[in-house]
Amino acid sequence: MLLTYETPTGDPKRALDAVYEFIGEKPFAHDFDKIQHDAAEFDARLGTPGLHTVGKVVRAQERETIPRRPAPAIRRSATAAARRSA
Repeated sequence: MLLTYETPTGDPKRALDAVYEFIGEKPFAHDFDKIQHDAAEFDARLGTPGLHTVGKVVRAQERETIPRRPAPAIRRSATAAARRSA
């Protein structure tokens, strides 16, 4: 499954309903006006501060395009994340 930035920020209910359907789970009634998430440490390791910060209300925001990361940097980050969650 692939979601572009515009899908969950433009119509979050429809986007999450599609995710739940994709994973075979019953949809959860999210409150899209009271959401917060931050992955500051992960973003810092990627060199992309603020990439995964979510504000209180789901909405699209203008942002700079992040340059493509070299494949080795992505692999290192993914490997480190997997080790921490194991």
